[in-house]
Amino acid sequence: MVYIIGAIVSWIISNILDKLFRRKTGKEILEISNRRLIALLEEREREITQLEKENRRNRIKNQSIFQSIKQSGLSVEKLLSEYNKPLNAILISAYSQKKPGITIYGEPDKFILRELERFDGRHLGSGVYLIPPKKVPANMKNGNDLKEWFEEDILKNRFCVLKFLILFDIRKNAFWMNYLQYTQIRKNASTIGEVLALEDIFSEDQIAKTTTIAKIISKGDIGWLAHKYVSEDDLSIIRINQKLIENKLGNPTLRELALGNYRRRLQSVLEEFKIQNYEEATQLIISEAQFWNREIK
Repeated sequence: MVYIIGAIVSWIISNILDKLFRRKTGKEILEISNRRLIALLEEREREITQLEKENRRNRIKNQSIFQSIKQSGLSVEKLLSEYNKPLNAILISAYSQKKPGITIYGEPDKFILRELERFDGRHLGSGVYLIPPKKVPANMKNGNDLKEWFEEDILKNRFCVLKFLILFDIRKNAFWMNYLQYTQIRKNASTIGEVLALEDIFSEDQIAKTTTIAKIISKGDIGWLAHKYVSEDDLSIIRINQKLIENKLGNPTLRELALGNYRRRLQSVLEEFKIQNYEEATQLIISEAQFWNREIK
């Protein structure tokens, strides 16, 4: 009896603590962000007509989760690093593709590319293809599942030489980076990160129900804090150099940015990266940090 009562009390306390201290979901964060953006637009643009205000307000309210995230300054890399469930992708490379024919060798037939189109396969170059997480069968857990899927859904009694077939968690077992000092005009190959969009990796439901965005913001994400207050060109500079910018600041958390003495240091870093109106941007970024520090406690 004492054990049962203790279990009940523990369950009640656990649920109360979860409600009091849980992080907000992605949907809740983006709803707050949209409300704040609407308020800022109305505050800054008092002279525009009521109809224009209403149209802008409706556009913001009707944005999809993906649209909101793309405009928010959050990087796919950070979303992946903070997401706490497996996101499996498939890498495949094969050659000597043939279908049964009149000879023992069969007839040449590049069937794998056609089959992979059903799974939104992306060509990375040199005969390597990627199936993004959203198209990987949900029941695929291991190498046996992968082999069975390939034989039944792709091979279908045809023949090929399989260089490799890999099922991997893209969060933990993938790394991509461009180490070139110039921008390529034409590319014969692409990295995984360059061919995957947000929609290729997550469903809206996955983003909406998790606390991933709240975790990123709580770590002091400069792109998120700046995106309402800088131009698209300046936001692009911040996104490209975000790790370096945050390192130069000492990687402060949201709480530290909101409550600490970072104004002068942030202003200096933004000036170094030639952000327009860096003094005003600094003041507004600190203000935004203070707002979100209150909201996601």
